[in-house]
Amino acid sequence: MDRAELDNARTANELAKAQEARRAQAFGMLSKHVSGGRSGGDGPRPNIDTNPIWDTRMTQQMVNSARAYNDQRTGTAVADMEESTAARGFGPQSPLIQALRTNLAMQNMAANSQAGTDIRMRTTGENASHRLAAQKAYEEEITRRRAIEQEEYNALLQALMGFAA
Repeated sequence: MDRAELDNARTANELAKAQEARRAQAFGMLSKHVSGGRSGGDGPRPNIDTNPIWDTRMTQQMVNSARAYNDQRTGTAVADMEESTAARGFGPQSPLIQALRTNLAMQNMAANSQAGTDIRMRTTGENASHRLAAQKAYEEEITRRRAIEQEEYNALLQALMGFAA
């Protein structure tokens, strides 16, 4: 054999080895799918909690706390008012003291009503924001998993095309 034939034989041998290595790589990719192996895109669904942050019991506890605070504040204001008006000579049954008590009681009822509305609106908004964020995170995770599955599918097609070559 002359030098040209030897070079041709070496080149053919290297080409055969490269094709065999490519087929082995393709087979390795296929064997995972054929043997039932799971890929990164498979598996259980992501555990993303969409339950509310504030349940009705917790919300009612906050409303009750706000009402108790307002009632305490009103009681203190009434006591202070009665003390200051008594120092000026007004008796406990005075029409002025009764009118001031009524005024403070109505302010307290309005504050309690407003606190209940505000707390319920805030907790409802926070629950809705949390649920939206959780659903968005869930959808992003599903999209990410589908992208991984698509990449693996494309790699599988490339491997199959490697066997055809």
